[in-house]
Amino acid sequence: MNVSFEQMQYSVKEIQQFVTLCISVFGNYEISLKLIISASSNSSETDNDFMLCNTSILISPAEVENCFNITIAQDNVVESNEKFYVALESDNTAIKTGSPAAVEIIDSTVLTFAFNHNVYMVTEGMELNICISTAGRLNRSLEILVISYSQGK
Repeated sequence: MNVSFEQMQYSVKEIQQFVTLCISVFGNYEISLKLIISASSNSSETDNDFMLCNTSILISPAEVENCFNITIAQDNVVESNEKFYVALESDNTAIKTGSPAAVEIIDSTVLTFAFNHNVYMVTEGMELNICISTAGRLNRSLEILVISYSQGK
């Protein structure tokens, strides 16, 4: 009896909220099979970036495919794409499980900047404070270069 993921690589946009992984079953069996699902992190964090709600599934006799969902958290942080791995295990030594599947979370958060005012005026020799509003969060520091220019009369 062999069980394995239908794909070795899955890709999901963070905004999609879940990814569906499907398992193929090869061989004949007369009793239900219990498979244990585990996840290991590469660059993502369990419970912050994804949640594995089901830690086991039961496959009925004559079932050749079984699919399950993994919840993807939309964290509103602008970051690099993240990756984790999902593996299948069984206590039954007659069941051979395939290699883990990789899941890549594609970040869909966009960081935007805007000046609080369209026009700023200052008297010569005086100091001017310019405020910038942002939408989205960064998980690292960012430097913004503001260049001034004057419009001639």
